[in-house]
Amino acid sequence: MPSVLCTHLFGSLDCPVLSGSGAVYRVCAGTATFHLLQALLLVGLHSPTSPRAQLHNSFWSFKLLLLLGLCTVAFCIPDEHLFPAWHYIGICGGFTFILLQLVLITAFAHSWNKNW
Repeated sequence: MPSVLCTHLFGSLDCPVLSGSGAVYRVCAGTATFHLLQALLLVGLHSPTSPRAQLHNSFWSFKLLLLLGLCTVAFCIPDEHLFPAWHYIGICGGFTFILLQLVLITAFAHSWNKNW
């Protein structure tokens, strides 16, 4: 059964690319690339007044356009290149994120308990 989005598309567009889990993987790929670039910008940063820190903390309109551009470019990557790699990267990244959040909330609860 085709989705509502697929019935309204014009031309010979591939519907799974624009909807469902395919679209989620592509948006996540663009978002992850954006945040990886932001993280690389901060490697070895020693002063909050350095130009790299100011670049990280400002230029929000440019960064929004960059994020939208990266998400748009992710829709141009063929399926056979994107899905196998991002599937495993997503699993490992999701596990790392949950583990990090678990450590942070445990440390927060411990420090909060110690202060009360």
